[in-house]
Amino acid sequence: SSDASASLSICCSSPERFLSVKQDPQHENFVVESKPIKGTIARYIGDEGESESSDMVKTINDRIMQELRDSTKDQAENL
Repeated sequence: SSDASASLSICCSSPERFLSVKQDPQHENFVVESKPIKGTIARYIGDEGESESSDMVKTINDRIMQELRDSTKDQAENL
């Protein structure tokens, strides 16, 4: 078994958790989990059976992106 963590470095100065790296107990690999941090917003992926490339999904995601761009709070957190 090789120690993959010895060759991996992650640096983050945020007080929020950005990444979690854990070794899978049943395998020799590692599981990396990311959590959204400030200045992010969930993307709309559509309802079941709806294509991510549909006009409605694109329209909703365009609106979400504009809300994030216009958010004074999110802009202030990323200065």
